[in-house]
Amino acid sequence: MAIPLTKRKKPDKEGERGELYVRMPHVDCQIDEVNKIELDELKKRLDVFDRKEPAYLASETLVHLIRKARRENDRPVLDAAIKALFRRCEANLLRRVDNSLPNADKIREDALAELGKRLARDGTGKVPDRLDLFEWRFNMQFRSLRIDAIRRETTAVNRNASLPTDATAVDVADLEAAFEKVASCQTTADANGIYAPSPEDQMIARDIYRQLNALPKDERNALIQTKIIGLTEEEAGSKLGVSSRTIRTRKKNAIERLKSLKEST
Repeated sequence: MAIPLTKRKKPDKEGERGELYVRMPHVDCQIDEVNKIELDELKKRLDVFDRKEPAYLASETLVHLIRKARRENDRPVLDAAIKALFRRCEANLLRRVDNSLPNADKIREDALAELGKRLARDGTGKVPDRLDLFEWRFNMQFRSLRIDAIRRETTAVNRNASLPTDATAVDVADLEAAFEKVASCQTTADANGIYAPSPEDQMIARDIYRQLNALPKDERNALIQTKIIGLTEEEAGSKLGVSSRTIRTRKKNAIERLKSLKEST
């Protein structure tokens, strides 16, 4: 059985200890599986690139393998796992960093370099367990590295440059669940009435708003009024000066656009 993660979430109240981050169940199962197989079989599974294949290993599992191999000085496993993970990340960056961006190749290189630095620094410094977040939700963390690289480069070239729409795709399989989390961030409070959404909900809310900003204004407003603020289609239509049917159409179009931007790493 894999050792538990040690990084903790931000506590709800000052002075308390936050809950531990926990891997997704299927990742723990995969870790148990790969710990029992020989190197040749592991390499075959690392070469599986299609997520739909039963032998596919989650990126979170690959991060665990890399960390474990470094601790145990297992160079063959370390090399194989790093190669597989970076191949996925390179493919992701080729899809998500548009060549129309200034210095697109440099952006991709910087994102990969930052991931490499974090892997190399694992277990050191003031936050030795920072990579626990990559075993918890890899896509979310790598997306942040990519967006940071885009921001740095576009800011250096043109302070008015905006992020591309595909740089804000949200790793949430169910958009309805994502909207519920965003809405809860507007109202969630602790026992003292203090605004206190969880760190995870804050991250999802921030990313949803980034993605909403990429939508046409009319579609964005329809989605915010109905899915986040909670108005009915009739109420939203009255507020925006259009019919409920128009709101319904705009909302449908917006959701289709968001679904088309979903990311897979």
